[in-house]
Amino acid sequence: KSKNSEFIYKFATEVKGAPITLLVDALIYLKDSWHLCHIAKDTNNELLKHKIFNTILYEIKNAKDIYKCAKFMDCIDVSEIESVLITIGNAEYIYKFACDIEGANIDILADAIIKLGNAEYIYHFARSVKNAPMDRLATAIIKTGESANPIKSVSDLLPTMDLAGLSFLSVI
Repeated sequence: KSKNSEFIYKFATEVKGAPITLLVDALIYLKDSWHLCHIAKDTNNELLKHKIFNTILYEIKNAKDIYKCAKFMDCIDVSEIESVLITIGNAEYIYKFACDIEGANIDILADAIIKLGNAEYIYHFARSVKNAPMDRLATAIIKTGESANPIKSVSDLLPTMDLAGLSFLSVI
């Protein structure tokens, strides 16, 4: 965001009678999802809210701001947002979306986290997301320990491991 977008935002939100649609178009042109998200949060104009959200979702594609908007917009298509977040591939916001957004498809988001292979967020997902698929996440986190030498790969243990024996992890 630029200093100009800060003043465009202030003009839109603090000047009585400001031409909001024109100012929103300027913020869209500047790809300022941060300020757009705040305008969407504060407006009662549902059409403007949808225009802003669709711009953030399909044009700007900023995972943090998509997540942020999803938290306060109750008229959104959760599966549509999940699809965009998965395409962006940001493990942190896929995880946060699974934790915080009602109606999130935990299995689809778990698959995305697993596919990204990010051990940190596989762990956080397993620890914090209600109804997370523990066996799949346990297998995935083990696979993140792969080495270049296939004989010394941690996943070589998978066929013989009793993953049910890892259930003690859920109480930690």
